[in-house]
Amino acid sequence: MVAITTAGYEGTTERQLYVLELEHPADIANGRELPAPHFACFIAWDARNAATEVVSALVEHILNAGASYISAWGPDCERVHDIADEIRSSLEAPADSADSVVMTTWHDHDSLEDALWFFLFNTVPDDSYGPTTRSGLAVTIGNRDWAAAIREVLQDPSAFAKHQEIRRDV
Repeated sequence: MVAITTAGYEGTTERQLYVLELEHPADIANGRELPAPHFACFIAWDARNAATEVVSALVEHILNAGASYISAWGPDCERVHDIADEIRSSLEAPADSADSVVMTTWHDHDSLEDALWFFLFNTVPDDSYGPTTRSGLAVTIGNRDWAAAIREVLQDPSAFAKHQEIRRDV
C-alpha cells in the first residue's frame, strides 16, 4: 500500500500538507484515501514518456478524490495540465456545485522552489471550494530527489517562505 504522509501545516491558507510519493502513476489507486473533502494538489512528474491514458487515469483519480486545484510541474507538465482540463470538463459536476471550477496551472519554466511557492501560497480555489479546501497534497512520481526536496519544503513552509523572501530580495 502507498501511504500518504503528513508533512506540515501552512497557516496562511490554513491547510494541512501531505506528500504522496509514487514510483509509478498507477500506484495512486493503491494508496489510502486522499485528503477530503477538497484539496489543492501539486503534481511533480516527468510525464514525457507517459501515455495519455496513464496521465488521464492519474488525473481522474485525483479529481474524483476531491482536488479543487491542480498545479503541475516537471517535464511535459503542460500536457498534464491540458489533460486535467479535458477530464474535468468531461466529469459530471457535483449537484451542489454545478457552476464550480477546478483550477489548474502548469509551471514548465519555473524552478521546483518557485512552483512550490505557488502551490503553497497562490492556489486559491474557486469560491465554491474555498471553505472546504483545507489540505494540500504534493504527489511525486518516480523521482526520490524531488520527493525529498518537496517533503523538506512542506515540513516547514514558514522557513521556506522566509528563505524565498531573502532570495527574492537579493
